[in-house]
Amino acid sequence: MINKIQFEGINKGITYRNDKIIKFKLENIGNSKKNKTALITCFDMNKLDLIEMSKEKTILIDGEFYETSYKDKNDNWINGYCINAKNITLK
Repeated sequence: MINKIQFEGINKGITYRNDKIIKFKLENIGNSKKNKTALITCFDMNKLDLIEMSKEKTILIDGEFYETSYKDKNDNWINGYCINAKNITLK
């Protein structure tokens, strides 16, 4: 089974960071002038410098995509998705 996603966009900056993960937003402006944004997660802390220095620049993400479901504090199910960046290329 193949689980691969590519997303190209402008790095809008880090939204969350700790000692294990980095989350940042990418914004892609399509031909129809609609902005598409994606929250990207990176588990490789060696890519921190690349993510920080590429703010407001175009990057290409190669990674995998999967569902993340969990219960919040009020016992409600939260359904979300994770794009795990395996490779980041500065354009």
